[in-house]
Amino acid sequence: LVVVPVLSLISIPLINRAFADDLTPLRPWVWAGLGVKFAGAVAGYNIRFEAYGGAADAGGYHNVGKAIAGQFHDGTIGVFGLIPSGTGTEFVGQLTGLVYAVSGTSRLGGFMVFTWMSFWGLVFCIKAAHHAIGGLATRRYAIAVFFFPSLVYWGSSTGKEAFVGLCLGLSAY
Repeated sequence: LVVVPVLSLISIPLINRAFADDLTPLRPWVWAGLGVKFAGAVAGYNIRFEAYGGAADAGGYHNVGKAIAGQFHDGTIGVFGLIPSGTGTEFVGQLTGLVYAVSGTSRLGGFMVFTWMSFWGLVFCIKAAHHAIGGLATRRYAIAVFFFPSLVYWGSSTGKEAFVGLCLGLSAY
């Protein structure tokens, strides 16, 4: 209830800047895409923690992140201790600790932050395609990217998929 409005407020100037000039007509689709992505996070959360009983990677990342955020808030580690330095699964756990140190240790809140990262990866992919492919039907492409069920669900959880999605989008852009 707190994380989504804050992320949405942060998104206002970012979306306005990213979708300016010839991309301005896409803004309603971008906002709808963000809303659908957040809904996908709620669905993913329920599937992972209700249907699967928490037997998902997100549960492990949550536990590691919660411990790191707790160490930060009690002064055991400093700001530089929050910077992820591991590789693979260790990196994602440390990244979750960084996210939790800022957003709080709510499992659902963590899902929303990671989903937001994944959303921005999609935005960067859309912008990259718009600039790279002359004559691209950008509106159709954006609608496909934002509403394709696999992309709504994939990356809508605490874990490596969201971070990979962000990095892929940045790399494409």
